Amino acid sequence: MQHIHAVVKNNFFYKNTILNKCPTYGNFNTFVNSMIKLETVFSHSSSTVAKEMGDEYVLVSVVNNIADMNSVFILNETGVFIWELIDGKRNVEKIISAMAEKYNIDASIAGNDTIAFIEKIEEHLIIRES
Repeated sequence: MQHIHAVVKNNFFYKNTILNKCPTYGNFNTFVNSMIKLETVFSHSSSTVAKEMGDEYVLVSVVNNIADMNSVFILNETGVFIWELIDGKRNVEKIISAMAEKYNIDASIAGNDTIAFIEKIEEHLIIRES
């Protein structure tokens, strides 16, 4: 089975965003060590600038018209896939399902990767709850 990681590059160093494995999928409203609920809908923050560069995206948080260089993220292909699904319409559960389907992986793996990614970029105010 293929194991996909949503990897975020913060401050120009790749950081793996995997958390603990979720023992089951579907029986809980949140994943292990997460406060994010599956029915939550997120959208991109209006203070985030996203720039596509080849097969990666660069995300920069802007505060008072100044780029916050502590909140620069470079997303790999998997991160870009999740980023594009965070559209203010799909809830977390639908994003997880799309990840599992696209990469042909178990929903618990897709869930942990997706939740970890969302938690990381939410921490830096790059996304917000809709």
